[in-house]
Amino acid sequence: MIFGDKNRRNFDINNLLLVSRKQLVRLNQNNLIQEDTELTKAAITVVDIYSKLGELKRSR
Repeated sequence: MIFGDKNRRNFDINNLLLVSRKQLVRLNQNNLIQEDTELTKAAITVVDIYSKLGELKRSR
């Protein structure tokens, strides 16, 4: 679980985002966790898309 806006004191349920370890690694590698929860949610989606693209390329 991560804090969507990087604020570790903001325990609002909409700010807490459940991510896998794989997603967290990619988010941290690309510095995608933002100070805006909505941007962080979008970054998680981008990470998922790139992950799926990688899987498809490897399966070919």
